[in-house]
Amino acid sequence: MKNFVYDPKKGTWKVAQKSLLAKCVIDNVWYRCEKQKSCSWYDTNRKEWRVVRGLAMLRSYGVGAGMTEIANYGGKLLLLWDTHTFVHPNNYRNKHIWCALIELKRPGGIQKDEVWGNIEWANKVYTVPS
Repeated sequence: MKNFVYDPKKGTWKVAQKSLLAKCVIDNVWYRCEKQKSCSWYDTNRKEWRVVRGLAMLRSYGVGAGMTEIANYGGKLLLLWDTHTFVHPNNYRNKHIWCALIELKRPGGIQKDEVWGNIEWANKVYTVPS
């Protein structure tokens, strides 16, 4: 199955490159979301990727099931992903596009070694036949 992206300015669709992870930078910290895994941040002190805590509930929305993209949205983490459902009796699939806005916190300041995510909003934003 191919993933497609829509350019609203041009009004065109094109095939998207498949990626196992998406990355972005917020306040000089790298964040990533890997397919079938959780979101993580890069700890420059330990030189390793660490899990963003507090986001386990996103799995109930199907994050990581399909293509996932992330972006810096005003200092918050914006996630976009897709899920699929089968529609009976025709037995075709619908693709659901989801979005979540996550506030990021570092309790104890920048020197502490944890990042917590607070899901401010998450919902299905669009459904298309696939």
